[in-house]
Amino acid sequence: MNDCVVYWLYDTQCVDVAQHGYIGVSTNWIARLSTHKQTMSREFKYKIIFSGTVDQCLELENKLRPQPRIGWNIAIGGNSGFLRRIPRPPPPLLTLEEELRRINEASERRQDQLRHADELNKQKRNERKQQTVAKWAMHREAWLAKKAERKTAKEIERKAAKIITASLTVEQAAAKLMLILRRGKLRVIQGGKSF
Repeated sequence: MNDCVVYWLYDTQCVDVAQHGYIGVSTNWIARLSTHKQTMSREFKYKIIFSGTVDQCLELENKLRPQPRIGWNIAIGGNSGFLRRIPRPPPPLLTLEEELRRINEASERRQDQLRHADELNKQKRNERKQQTVAKWAMHREAWLAKKAERKTAKEIERKAAKIITASLTVEQAAAKLMLILRRGKLRVIQGGKSF
């Protein structure tokens, strides 16, 4: 069953399939061609040069691209990482100095992130603390104002009781009581009339 193709991508400067252009293998030629059109920066023509099984196509690709960097191909042909999902080779090992530099840079970035997070947390804590202090200050002021009002009312009541119990004439007691009430701005209701 012919379910795979070997194709050649080329331009006007390409004359030899074995030396020029791009050789590829695909089981889905239309999709692969579309991908090439999106990713390649040059104008090209294409030609299917062989159709067969996957193994036959990979063998032909290997014969046409036995070395890396032939024509437009970067890798050796025939190993088909695209079709068989062959993993990429590991990155080159770093020298000890490069590895230490990489680790130090990562550590410094992490320390900067932690410092920044600490600063944000401190700022949020300070804001919450200031809000709490302001809230308690308002509550204390309201409590002190109510306490002062109660104290003033009690003092007025005590003075009024002293005046009434003292041996004054009725007119004198009424005059003193009115004076106290005017100073304290307290309204007294007696017998349906407010004073």
